[in-house]
Amino acid sequence: MIKPLATKILHTLFRNDFTTSFTSNRAAQLGIRQLVKELDYTRGIGAGAGVGTSGEEILTELLEDQNGTKTVFDVGANKGDFTDLIV
Repeated sequence: MIKPLATKILHTLFRNDFTTSFTSNRAAQLGIRQLVKELDYTRGIGAGAGVGTSGEEILTELLEDQNGTKTVFDVGANKGDFTDLIV
């Protein structure tokens, strides 16, 4: 129930001329990029965290919930912990 409501709110906020005119400039885009970087870091992306705290373990749980064959590419420069987790 909350997810569809949140999606509707986000679509309302970010699909109008006001928001587009407000964010369609270099300064706003740099701010958005920094915000996304910070949010990713709080999720463990780019934080150099282990698979248990970086969100990779949660990804495996989400993949298990999906039907069908999956292909996963581990393209990181780490020790292969993610590959060990997936296999």
